[in-house]
Amino acid sequence: MNRLLRTPPKPTGFGKGKCPPELMRGARAAPERTRKDKSRKPWFAGFMVVLAVLMTGLWVGQAFAEPKYPDLNNQRVVDDAHLLSDATKADLTLKLKGLEDATTDQVVIVTVPDLEGYDIADYGYQLGRHWGIGQKAGGPAASNGQTYKDNGILLIVAPNERKVRIEVGYGLEPVMTDAMSSVIIQRAILPQFKAGDYSAGIVAGTDQIIAQLAQDRQVAIQKAQEAQTAADTGGSRKGGLPLPLIIFIIIIFVMFSRGWLPWFLLGSLLGGGGRDGGDWGGGGGFGGGGGFSGGGGSFGGGGSSGSW
Repeated sequence: MNRLLRTPPKPTGFGKGKCPPELMRGARAAPERTRKDKSRKPWFAGFMVVLAVLMTGLWVGQAFAEPKYPDLNNQRVVDDAHLLSDATKADLTLKLKGLEDATTDQVVIVTVPDLEGYDIADYGYQLGRHWGIGQKAGGPAASNGQTYKDNGILLIVAPNERKVRIEVGYGLEPVMTDAMSSVIIQRAILPQFKAGDYSAGIVAGTDQIIAQLAQDRQVAIQKAQEAQTAADTGGSRKGGLPLPLIIFIIIIFVMFSRGWLPWFLLGSLLGGGGRDGGDWGGGGGFGGGGGFSGGGGSFGGGGSSGSW
């Protein structure tokens, strides 16, 4: 009877603060799965970093690569897209030569079949530097005795991409501001382009550029400043970063950031100010003489773009 009332022995290891072996086996299983899950994260993180670097490298490579430019060939009108008649090209050439004789400012009209995958703003300032449009420092004096540098302008038309740009040399940016360039594109050029008349749009835009540059310099600067002020008060400029760089930044933040502050900073960065490459941008450089050629000026991204 005493043996029947005796309490059966407890399982080994089961007591205060301890669990049966059967439960312990189940408890150990979860940490093992967690460790396996964690072991995958370094591989995934490494893959994402490599992917981001490759994408950024492709963007940087394109940014620093140089497109194949059309030949200047001592012309003031380079119509590689064949938008202008011979008579129109001759008339525009005479107007542009007269402007250079009076002011030393050089303006070249260029039409291209395509932009080779480049943004027209990037293509424009690189082309201006390549050709050296505008006078360099210490260039020949104008008829009024003043000398200017980097005083070149390009009017670029890419009909297949439906893009147009006025690219402005450093020295003419006070006269042909981003806003003034935009006004000429929006009011003189694009209405004709939208109607399908490329020739009329190019002629109208060229006439407006010449009219602005041919004015007394102080009058032209005042007019340009008024246009710039109206544009600045009319709305804020949009900012932006290249898509691969945005992806790279997002990946890095997702991998290494916690809490709300990094995401707040990321939003501020991606929404920050800056020139909109699709609308505004600048540059410069040409040389005079009987035969037309670039004078060694330089461009830096000033000007404006439009599309239709």
